Amino acid sequence: MSFIKKYSFRTGNGDDIIENILESMHQTSRSQYIKEAIRFYANTGIEVKRLNQQIEKLLSGDLCLSIPALPIKKELKKDVSIDILESSIEDLLNL
Repeated sequence: MSFIKKYSFRTGNGDDIIENILESMHQTSRSQYIKEAIRFYANTGIEVKRLNQQIEKLLSGDLCLSIPALPIKKELKKDVSIDILESSIEDLLNL
């Protein structure tokens, strides 16, 4: 038989935001919220550490990034008179 471990904590000065959030929830919601927050914090910490290592490599010159060039699109601006002409031709054809 496996036992489920139970953890608890106390809030202190400056924890008003934490108290407001937790007091507005039911007990079961609180537990799930706290577990998800800890998982998020742990995963984010790992990702931040990995990104920091890559930034350090970039700054030291050990890592090079190759960014593919994106094609430049030139917008074609139609002359207003061409729009009027096209519209007029369409009107004539629809008669």
